[in-house]
Amino acid sequence: MNDIKIVILESPYDCWNDSKIGNLFRDMIGVKLRGYGREYKYGVLPVDAADLISTHFAVCKTDETGNLKPIMALRWTSLQKCRLHFLNFPGMSLLQQAGRPEHVKNLEEKIKKLDQQGRDLFYAGSLSIDPLQKTGKEQSLFLRELMTLMFLMYKKENPGSELMAGGTVRFKMDKWLSDVGHFPLHEEPINVKHLGGELVKVMYLTDFSFEAHRIARKWQHLWDDRLILGVQDVGEVRTRKSA
Repeated sequence: MNDIKIVILESPYDCWNDSKIGNLFRDMIGVKLRGYGREYKYGVLPVDAADLISTHFAVCKTDETGNLKPIMALRWTSLQKCRLHFLNFPGMSLLQQAGRPEHVKNLEEKIKKLDQQGRDLFYAGSLSIDPLQKTGKEQSLFLRELMTLMFLMYKKENPGSELMAGGTVRFKMDKWLSDVGHFPLHEEPINVKHLGGELVKVMYLTDFSFEAHRIARKWQHLWDDRLILGVQDVGEVRTRKSA
């Protein structure tokens, strides 16, 4: 696993002029285009405007020259940043597109309480694994464990925030989310229009499970060695490697 590097890319919109960031973001999008192209019918898009203002997580392989090649990518999107950029929050869009007004109302009530408490809400989604990678059972387990690591550690670095996600039933992502500490907002899955009618369970994090903590400890060294790319203030680009 010496060639594996976790990369966190914060808000490409704010640092697009940095060629290193633009190129890596392009490669992350490439992973999603290939991954979605394999699993969904033509017309399903893996990217939207929220990609420009989201936090992106990538598991990369490094070659002998140190170049990074993403093999898995996903994103977290902040409700507060969506408001800043006049975008609909992805978690809300999901429920609105499904035509479930009772679910929309439930989420609106949760958001109202978070606003009163001055807390943010993230939506995690847009996961893809590059189909060019050979992903046997062992590799698939490894990548899911790295997802667990990234979810737990990034949430730990954003105390007070809440997290929701969409678990695609066909890929058993609802089960993975449940295993790491999420519960379904509603027992029945919804049909997601922009995924061609795919069945998805909308999940909300309570507390990370004992197993999630065990897995995070197992791969802590990869998180400690992560590469963070992003901005401190609007217009100010930073590239730093965490201590």
